[in-house]
Amino acid sequence: MSGTFWAFVPAIVAIVLALITKKVYPSLFVGILVGALLFTEGNIMNAFSYLIMLIAEKLGENGGILVFLVVLGIFAVMLARTGGTRAYGEWATDASKPAVARFSQPSHSAVSSLWMTTSTA
Repeated sequence: MSGTFWAFVPAIVAIVLALITKKVYPSLFVGILVGALLFTEGNIMNAFSYLIMLIAEKLGENGGILVFLVVLGIFAVMLARTGGTRAYGEWATDASKPAVARFSQPSHSAVSSLWMTTSTA
């Protein structure tokens, strides 16, 4: 494959997809997948196997950290898209209102005792 037009196909696919979809990371992944498919002569199972082996080899001991960060990012996006962050914000606002009102406004007993001490003097 080296030295032929086919060596440019994964890059062209990634660039064209990025320009059309405006999503860079998925486009790069598709370009990498196309390159792996060309490398394994169209065998999908061998392409995925080769990609996993190559990624594991290149990452070394940092693979666990990468997997953790990817999963954390997936959960953050899911939480934001399902409305969980807005729901939590509304809940936190509602839950904090009584506590704020309780400490910011004096109670009747405090006002009456203050009035009684100043009026008797």
